[in-house]
Amino acid sequence: MLAGGLIEAGAVVIQSFSEQSLRKVASINPNVPLVQLVWYSPESEESETLVEWTGVTPGPGAITDADFRAIRDIAVGIGTNLNYQGDAGIDEAVVQQAQANDLRVHVYTMNAIPAMEQLLDWGVDGLFTDFPDRLIRLTR
Repeated sequence: MLAGGLIEAGAVVIQSFSEQSLRKVASINPNVPLVQLVWYSPESEESETLVEWTGVTPGPGAITDADFRAIRDIAVGIGTNLNYQGDAGIDEAVVQQAQANDLRVHVYTMNAIPAMEQLLDWGVDGLFTDFPDRLIRLTR
């Protein structure tokens, strides 16, 4: 099957932390679904305020509908971390806000069953995991 066939079959999704790279892919083939990856972490060791390390969005506490719509201009989804060193990053409200702005939400990398269950309860659209068997058991 040629690459074009994989795209039409829904078997290709390109994700990147680089907005510039996503825009380049979109210019080459606007039919490829894109996911903007983000990583939320404290702005400094002394701070509890989370920021996105590439600056593509503000931190979860300050992100707006306009920020999500800006991502939606180039991507079908947003991929994010749930926690940073055990502390909550995003919450259910962020998931719902992204989805209300027509973005799918994929959270990475979830390996613990309780976190998977929580995210499924929140209605995320996808999970990255090193243990797909665990996720399959939860979704049956």
